[in-house]
Amino acid sequence: MLIRQINQDLMAAGVLAAAAFLALYVPNRDDTRGAIVGAALAFCASVIGFAAVARVRPLPQRPLRAQARLMGLSLMMGTALGLANLIANYSVASLDSRTYVRMSEMYARSSAWSGVFANPLLEEIGFRLFLMGGIAWLLSRSTDDRRLIFLVALAVSALVFGPLHLLRPPAGLLDATVVVLKAGAAGLLLGSIFWRWGLPYSIVCHGTTNAIHLLAVPLFF
Repeated sequence: MLIRQINQDLMAAGVLAAAAFLALYVPNRDDTRGAIVGAALAFCASVIGFAAVARVRPLPQRPLRAQARLMGLSLMMGTALGLANLIANYSVASLDSRTYVRMSEMYARSSAWSGVFANPLLEEIGFRLFLMGGIAWLLSRSTDDRRLIFLVALAVSALVFGPLHLLRPPAGLLDATVVVLKAGAAGLLLGSIFWRWGLPYSIVCHGTTNAIHLLAVPLFF
């Protein structure tokens, strides 16, 4: 049973690594080495993450009907999150002309490939599977309380996820505050989906959020 689980995790890590290669290679096909390095890192992070969560968060084998239902829920949650994010952005931009200019310029340069596929994939591997899974594993060394493990791992991963969105310089204090709060809230939702349902569903929810945002943004900016 253990050998079977290891083989499944290695296969899943290989699929994620191949997807990460495509995510990094397609936008810049001159940087093959960078895509290979990124794929290798994704593979290592996935192997470590799968091994970590297997100890504290084993998921049941679901029939196809249950998987389809969860995928539909992930799409619905992603749609709601994307619309909420867009409304929050427009509200802030309406109060601050600098924020409006920053967002307009950012969306004009936005890539559907990166927003819908590459970023959700890489961020879910990094923040949910690797970071959240790793924190959960470390906590499991000192406690068997799975609820406590989940809550602490979720909170820490969301707290890291939020501020890292400031790597794109904000237009001011209000803009920065809203960016961190929005990303942190999204991290809580995505982390909960990852923990309770699995990585594919958090990736789909994340990608749908960005897709809805990109589709609707011309109506506001």
